[in-house]
Amino acid sequence: MSLIPPTFLDKVVALGTPDKDGNIRYAASGFLYGQPSGNQGRYYVYLVTNRHVVKGIRSPQIRFNALAGTAPKILPLPPNDGGPNDHWIFHPDEDVDVAVLLIDSLGQGLRDVKMAFFTGNGQTERLESMKGGSVSEGDEVFVLGFPLGLAGAEQNYVIVRQGVIARIQDCYERRSKEFLIDSFVFPGNSGGPVILKPTMFSYGQTRPDPKLIGVVAAYQPFVDVALSEQTGTPRLIVQENSGLATVVPVDLIQETVELAAERYGIAHSVLSS
Repeated sequence: MSLIPPTFLDKVVALGTPDKDGNIRYAASGFLYGQPSGNQGRYYVYLVTNRHVVKGIRSPQIRFNALAGTAPKILPLPPNDGGPNDHWIFHPDEDVDVAVLLIDSLGQGLRDVKMAFFTGNGQTERLESMKGGSVSEGDEVFVLGFPLGLAGAEQNYVIVRQGVIARIQDCYERRSKEFLIDSFVFPGNSGGPVILKPTMFSYGQTRPDPKLIGVVAAYQPFVDVALSEQTGTPRLIVQENSGLATVVPVDLIQETVELAAERYGIAHSVLSS
């Protein structure tokens, strides 16, 4: 039996852009994140991805998974044009690679889409809670997304990979805005969610439920430089995937969502992780 609920897979979306033939080439991932409103049972749903994804894709398209027997839905997203009516909201710190978009702002096209989303008041784990719960280096995670544009032909069959938290103490101490996981990610994984794997055995701590703990930002490259024996100058630079990846924690996603809510004049309910 899988330790990740199947519904979690439906919360991940593929992001891409049309090629010259009109076919969508998927280049990144994102996920849906719901914030409770003042009305019971009502959620405002946001698309979460990376800043560099939004700024790097022209004519962006979003592909939702098929739910309840419906066909997958592909919709255009507003571009990041930098204008006063730009719908995208970035974290104010340019070193934080997070972008959010209020899905309701897409209007009529969403009426037929049945969306699954992570709830900001129950399915997330913030840094303070993680630290108090002894989440540390070596804890296992799932990484969800669409590496190398591998979205399904008929449906968004998300790719699930495993890894472990490689370094997080500096994030707990607020010396870093990101933490590291030991998991191979590739182009296309950017913007995908990272899920803390549930476990019943962790030095007295029990974590029976999977939790969203962050968003993939990028892999950490290993750079090897070949020098000329004659001049001592670089002749060849080779960059490889080190197997380590940076993750932006949920805390900074939440900060960005709250900025978006302020921009749209939305009042969220008080959240608890």
